[in-house]
Amino acid sequence: MHLNLAPDLLGVTQILEVLVKSVAFEKAEVMAPLRKGPYALKGEPPIWKSFRKHLEDSGIVQLDLIERADFYEVARSPDVALVIQSGETAVYANILLTIGVTR
Repeated sequence: MHLNLAPDLLGVTQILEVLVKSVAFEKAEVMAPLRKGPYALKGEPPIWKSFRKHLEDSGIVQLDLIERADFYEVARSPDVALVIQSGETAVYANILLTIGVTR
């Protein structure tokens, strides 16, 4: 699903806010930031705070880190049911959500 109409027009946290109201998630995974080189981050990406805020309603408080190559491998695996591409421009704003069972 392509929702990237224009940069920042529809961001990942806006999409996440809607999804957590209708889907039960059991796990959230994010790409581990680079720690060396010109694109290295000293702390965690600021958008992750928003991820946690929205996901805590689903009972998820932890974001599991996946190394870059592994993240892309998981993202293109046949187990992926839906990919939503937003207009988000924040760094490290990609997230993998595992759907759980609603009780």
